[in-house]
Amino acid sequence: LTSQWFANWMLNGLDHFITSELGFGSYVRYCDDFIVLHDDAEALKQAALRIETFLETRRLRLHETKRSVRPVHRGVRFVGYRLWATHRILPKQNVRDFRRRVRWMRSAYAERRIGWEQIKPRLDSWLGHARQANSEHLIRRISAEWVFLRGEAKNVACPARRFVEQQPAQLPLRQPEQERAGQPEQQHRVPGLPALSRA
Repeated sequence: LTSQWFANWMLNGLDHFITSELGFGSYVRYCDDFIVLHDDAEALKQAALRIETFLETRRLRLHETKRSVRPVHRGVRFVGYRLWATHRILPKQNVRDFRRRVRWMRSAYAERRIGWEQIKPRLDSWLGHARQANSEHLIRRISAEWVFLRGEAKNVACPARRFVEQQPAQLPLRQPEQERAGQPEQQHRVPGLPALSRA
């Protein structure tokens, strides 16, 4: 993407400034998101001031609310995850926002404002992101809400967890399940992931 290319082009000088001039060897950057690690918190605070000055000469500035100096045992926010040395998880706000979008998609699908072809790529995208974290239990729990019905679906209590677990065969996520006799017309649900469907 051009945004990634421009980020690397514009911040290449920052990489050299942090590693060569400031002398920090523990430095990671992805596009405009970066982390500097050091044993001395005061050294990091001084480095933040110098980095801020360096960026100002290039008409750039650090995000005020996303900049922090904190011990790594509390976890570090980076590229959409909370990271520790042993594991990574999705931020709670990410999960809340996605569950809100799923509720909207269920309602919009029931009212025929959107189709399955607009819903499935969004679910796939979030799943691809979530799978990069230690989130098997989260995916199993949240995917139970992914039942999309036409008509009066929004007025029906969602027995989704039981409904998904009773499926005799789990299909891959990218292949929508074929309608069976007796199922409501225009019904779609995302089957659980094969690796996560075993109790």
